[in-house]
Amino acid sequence: MSDVVSRDEFTVALTQGYPVPHLKTQADVDAFCERIITFFTETPNDYWIGHEPAGDTMQETPFGAVLTVDFGSIPTLRVHVLPGVVKFTLTEATLEKVDNQQAVGQAAIGVILFCSLETGKLEMTAILDDEEENPVMREQLLDDELEARNERRRALKEDANPKPPRAGEKSYVLGGNKKFDIDWL
Repeated sequence: MSDVVSRDEFTVALTQGYPVPHLKTQADVDAFCERIITFFTETPNDYWIGHEPAGDTMQETPFGAVLTVDFGSIPTLRVHVLPGVVKFTLTEATLEKVDNQQAVGQAAIGVILFCSLETGKLEMTAILDDEEENPVMREQLLDDELEARNERRRALKEDANPKPPRAGEKSYVLGGNKKFDIDWL
């Protein structure tokens, strides 16, 4: 995970928030919330995310939205989606249950990954199953890779074994010093 999010970036995101500059209006915030809910729903995991029920929020937000990430059925992390930033707070259940820290960290990583995708820091690519792969495309990729490998081998071989000055002559040494031209065969 450190290849995607460093420890420092993770700490800054948890303490100061993750910048998402394109969140400018309430419509932007609402669309962002719908996309993150879809992201968590479509990704195989044990987390659920949804809008915080009215009146249960730790801070009132006149502009923005509050989402709650549940692990199993335990509210684990609150995600405050505000103009330009996504901030995190712990839920009461998490504050009471200290052994839930791993679930909090994983929930936060999921939100940070989504924010990274939204801001363009990361790019999602589709990984096809073997049944879904196009066999013609796979064959072409393999052929291209094989040709590139053979080209590298030829270059290495020429560097290691340069052609002798008389490489154009078609004669072979057959025992002793006798050379026979095999063009007549």
